[in-house]
Amino acid sequence: MPINGLNVGRDVTLTIIDAQNGGIQTWLTLTGFNSVQQSKRLQSIALNGVNNFAEIPQGWDLTFMIDRSSSAVDDYFATTEDGYFQGLDQYGIQVTETITEVDGSTSQYRYEGLAIKLADAGNKTGDDHIKMKITGIASRRRKIA
Repeated sequence: MPINGLNVGRDVTLTIIDAQNGGIQTWLTLTGFNSVQQSKRLQSIALNGVNNFAEIPQGWDLTFMIDRSSSAVDDYFATTEDGYFQGLDQYGIQVTETITEVDGSTSQYRYEGLAIKLADAGNKTGDDHIKMKITGIASRRRKIA
């Protein structure tokens, strides 16, 4: 639902896939998502005075903001942690970001090799909702559609 030619958060949907822990994760009250590309900067200062630069992709930092509406997120991380202590193999997950573009078309990007953690399980206080935060890093992002 673009507004006045601009994308807004409602134009974005996320599909979080973890084949090891139940397939598609349904975290119903996802309130925010942020992705930031990481890179390694190369600098070459030549004797002739010409400066040369390059950025080498080094993955993506991701942040998910969630208002707790069920035990789904807590259960997911409890299962993942339990699997680690049982000696089970840990696999990266994938996130597919789907964006409805202003012209009505759809773009999709897949973050691969993602490792995530429950960065903040939320502050529990009276008369306020619980805000959770998941952070992670993906090895790469690819355009898939």
